Amino acid sequence: KGSRKKKGKAASSSAKKPSKPRRHVREKKSSSSGVATQFESVDTSNTRKQLVIGLDFGTAFTKVVVGEVRFKIAIPLRGSGDKASDYLLPTVYWLSRDGKCSIDSPSGEQHADLKMSLIEGNLAEAALRDAAVYLALVLRRIRAFIFDHKSEIYGGNYIDWQINVGLPTDSYHDDKLTDAYRKVLGAAWMASAEPG
Repeated sequence: KGSRKKKGKAASSSAKKPSKPRRHVREKKSSSSGVATQFESVDTSNTRKQLVIGLDFGTAFTKVVVGEVRFKIAIPLRGSGDKASDYLLPTVYWLSRDGKCSIDSPSGEQHADLKMSLIEGNLAEAALRDAAVYLALVLRRIRAFIFDHKSEIYGGNYIDWQINVGLPTDSYHDDKLTDAYRKVLGAAWMASAEPG
């Protein structure tokens, strides 16, 4: 809100010099929440680095590796990464009575069988939404880990994110399922960058 007021004053004041065109800068948000898609104070003029999110969206558990030319990083999706189980996240989320979704707090309405619904051909809006909500929360967790623990490697770069999610081999040639995966992932990415 404060920056909007300044912009409004500068735009209406004729005594000040015209400001230089601004480069696209992401709104600053807490990096630990994973809502932001870029490190703070990074814009499109920074050196670009492509990070590939290898996402194993499993029927029971989800696993993630983020990689680029130099490094492959297994992402602990729960806990501190001290145990092997920290890298396996149950493929389930909870919706609390106040409308908050969580992959950590088992309270409220449980949403499970997220991938099985898709594989079994349930491409109804509710099934797509449930998968997208879960994956949005996972994407936030991935970015939060990178921002909080890998800033010394990537902090000065504009990150070009790419997501690679495997399809079940039996379904690889199923155009409807492929399209559903793309739709779900696109919606998940957009939702993951929105507050709330």
